[in-house]
Amino acid sequence: MTTAQITLAVVLIPVFLPLGTAKIAAVPFMRQAAAHSGMPSSGRC
Repeated sequence: MTTAQITLAVVLIPVFLPLGTAKIAAVPFMRQAAAHSGMPSSGRC
């Protein structure tokens, strides 16, 4: 890992930990479900 990647990880970990790892793990599945149901997703153009 580069210094930039380590710095980014150190900054993001305290942000995401309070949200709970289950929510973070569910994000890709929620995006897939939204794509299949026709809902707009911020990850897709």
